[in-house]
Amino acid sequence: MQQDISASRNASATPQGTDNKTKSIITIIFLFIAFPIGFILMWFWTRWSIWIKVFVTIITIIPLLSALAIGLLVTINPREQMYKGKCKSQCKENVQFQTCFDSCMNQNSRNPQ
Repeated sequence: MQQDISASRNASATPQGTDNKTKSIITIIFLFIAFPIGFILMWFWTRWSIWIKVFVTIITIIPLLSALAIGLLVTINPREQMYKGKCKSQCKENVQFQTCFDSCMNQNSRNPQ
């Protein structure tokens, strides 16, 4: 019995590394809460198979690249975007909004300010 007690003390005294299940749970939490940290933990800390890491990477990069592309497309022609905003505000009370908007856009494209 004395050996059992001393063995259990020695076992609890030696530091144990974090097991894979705990690493996975922490990584998944960080993937949802703090994406960049979770992404780094996923690639360098967990022992997930490479295909899972690649799959998660692709799933997360596609929306990020899509958002970047949309942002770039909107800023490619800022003058036209300004005209659209101006025409929408001018025509918002008009009953025939689309006709007013089209004529406003045509007028602005012919006479840039």
